[in-house]
Amino acid sequence: MSKTIKELADELGVSKTAIRKYMTEEFRASHATQTDSGVITIDSEGCKLIAESLRKNTGNTGNQLPETSANQVSGEIIAILTEQLRAKDEQIAAQQQQIAQLTAALENTTASLQAAQALHAGTIKQQQLLEDGEAAKKRKWWQFGKRTEG
Repeated sequence: MSKTIKELADELGVSKTAIRKYMTEEFRASHATQTDSGVITIDSEGCKLIAESLRKNTGNTGNQLPETSANQVSGEIIAILTEQLRAKDEQIAAQQQQIAQLTAALENTTASLQAAQALHAGTIKQQQLLEDGEAAKKRKWWQFGKRTEG
């Protein structure tokens, strides 16, 4: 059964360029390749020959990447992700330290404000007591028994 370059490339898990690499003038002359409306088809014998050549050159017996290559890629991805996690952990630790410092500063400010409010309230109370005492002193001795209207 003949296949197009794309069909064969998809079946073998390679690019169309990789298939074309094996389709030399010599290959085209010795195997049944046809061009119909610009589409090249390869007969079943040619497909087998290209598949065997690809397997020999890559050392691969299937459609997937060789094991070592897949493991290397996985290892590199794991290394990158591990480094990113380490950097994120450092950022989180720095932010936690900043939060602790800001919380302590906020507690100090709150305590200072409460003390200032208490002091201010005491000052107002003291001022009211002084005013009440002065008002009582301003009354003359003859006014103590009388009711004040007003």
